[in-house]
Amino acid sequence: MGQKKSRNLVILLVEDDVIDVKTIQRAITFNGAPPPQIFVIQNGKEALQFLRREEKYEHPKDSPKPGIILLDLNLPLMIGMEFFQVVKLDKDLKSIPVVVFTASEGEKDRTESYNLNIARYFVKPMDLDKFIETVQAIIRYWTLSKLP
Repeated sequence: MGQKKSRNLVILLVEDDVIDVKTIQRAITFNGAPPPQIFVIQNGKEALQFLRREEKYEHPKDSPKPGIILLDLNLPLMIGMEFFQVVKLDKDLKSIPVVVFTASEGEKDRTESYNLNIARYFVKPMDLDKFIETVQAIIRYWTLSKLP
């Protein structure tokens, strides 16, 4: 019996902090699972262009549909919560799981995120080892999940 080829997870990382991006990428490469494809966008406006295949993202190979969106809430041009609201109201995008990974510990942000059906909400740990461990746990969970 032939072995089934596993699909690599496609992640849209919406994050403007270069250090956090590098740390997340590093954590993912040390995860041990097949490495996901990661597309990094630094603001919510451009992330919507990616998801809708607009402007420089019109070619499907440049903007594959992600299995998850890893979203920071503190973004330039369009804050993460506004981006998330637009995604959840868009019939073509609302099925993509959105995982918040942010420095915001505010109860209002958490409550609003869960009211909008966020998949999960994680606060970025200040400790580097815990930060990497959290990213690896997020990726491991979504890699093992049966996504459409």
